[in-house]
Amino acid sequence: RISTLLFSIDPPVRIIHPLRDGVPARLAYPDWLVLITIPDHDIWFEYSSSPGPGGQNVNRNRTRATLCFAVAKCHALSTMQKRRIYGRLSSRISKEGILRVTCHDERSQAANRAKAESRFVGLLNDALHTQKRRKPTRPGPAAAMRRLEAKRRRKAIKQTRGRVREWDQ
Repeated sequence: RISTLLFSIDPPVRIIHPLRDGVPARLAYPDWLVLITIPDHDIWFEYSSSPGPGGQNVNRNRTRATLCFAVAKCHALSTMQKRRIYGRLSSRISKEGILRVTCHDERSQAANRAKAESRFVGLLNDALHTQKRRKPTRPGPAAAMRRLEAKRRRKAIKQTRGRVREWDQ
């Protein structure tokens, strides 16, 4: 079984997708997405008894699924991608370099396994996504005029507040 994840990179790079050949055009990936395929030997599952729902079934079956991923040993990721994962998911990675994603929400082992896989893909998507750089912009002339006019109005309101003076008679 091979896990696949999609993420955008900055700047966009055209990658030759191994799945694009023979795939209908509507299912082909856009050019700004990169396809990473993580082989089975880099991911394994551990199962344990779950504190989640399941009634008496919880005491008999090991329904909690923990997905383990050896980040350092994965050859599908570049060094830069591994650094980004270590930087953004450092609280989830053990000293041995293993990323663990646990799920015990469902009653069955298969459902927890599927949910752990989708969480894993989401985590890697978030970790590998790069923020678009913000272009510094300036306000336009109309916005500057509106701001100055608002300041003038506020100034006039505040000037009417002053101390109360006694009128000379």
